[in-house]
Amino acid sequence: MTLEPLTNQEQKAEPASSLKDELLALIALSEEMLAIVQEEEIDVILLAQKEAQRFAGVQHFFQAYDKSAYQVENPLLNTLQQLDHQILARCNEYKQAVADQLVGFKKNQKAVNAYKGK
Repeated sequence: MTLEPLTNQEQKAEPASSLKDELLALIALSEEMLAIVQEEEIDVILLAQKEAQRFAGVQHFFQAYDKSAYQVENPLLNTLQQLDHQILARCNEYKQAVADQLVGFKKNQKAVNAYKGK
């Protein structure tokens, strides 16, 4: 038995990916983002790219499905929410670490300037 390629009409008739599939894709993307933020030095450009993809996916998700459909996949939504919290917590830690380094740098700069008589 051989499979023939689908015509354009048949391709359009194919159902869109399911709610569960979209949620699983968003979870996978969130897990990639979590891996990025768990690095000692966060690649903020890569993180921003992943967040842009994820934002588009979330927007599509909430526009494409009826609110009652979300209840069926509540465990996956909870997983997605937990990943969001972990990503945000780590980003806040990183932001604070960078801010602390900046404060230390400014203090050192003042000390050097004072020593030089500026």
